[in-house]
Amino acid sequence: MQLGIMGLSHCEFIVHTKHGNHITEVPYDDINFQEIVLNLDSC
Repeated sequence: MQLGIMGLSHCEFIVHTKHGNHITEVPYDDINFQEIVLNLDSC
């Protein structure tokens, strides 16, 4: 949701542990965003 509001194409999900770090790129999903917006309009 935040990516759609901010107009971003992706974000990085970062996990820090004592064993190291892991970074995953999370892409913006326009289909999912539009479905959420439609559901909000019907509330």
